[in-house]
Amino acid sequence: MRLCRRSTVSYRLGIAQGKRHHEQALQLTKELPGIHASFDQARLNQLAEQYLTGSSAEGQVFFLSDSDDNRLDHARWLFEEADHDALKNSGFKTHLMELLDILLVYRTKHNKPNAGQGVVKIRGNDITIEWLLKSEFEELRAV
Repeated sequence: MRLCRRSTVSYRLGIAQGKRHHEQALQLTKELPGIHASFDQARLNQLAEQYLTGSSAEGQVFFLSDSDDNRLDHARWLFEEADHDALKNSGFKTHLMELLDILLVYRTKHNKPNAGQGVVKIRGNDITIEWLLKSEFEELRAV
């Protein structure tokens, strides 16, 4: 398995470079009347349809915010190197990181539980997200 880490600085620089796309996505979340239980999954399903059709990639992305503004600060990608490279080269990795950043901010704004950390699980074209208690996150991340 390949372990990839992105620092706050490099991720935020990426956001600045893709600022227009990020602002459009944030605007979409502002237009919604309120977050519902399937909001996160619906957004992930859109990414899966766009990028994961026919994919055989399997792995997990652990993500965490430890900042006051609850922006994405850390993400750890646990995939085989070939899978990681394919996800990165297709643009999926960038778009997932942008989506996680938006969801972290949005969940905090709407006082949703466990808004600061979670895991995205990818198995082929299946993608799920789990928002975790800090203690659960630390246990899973340590494995």
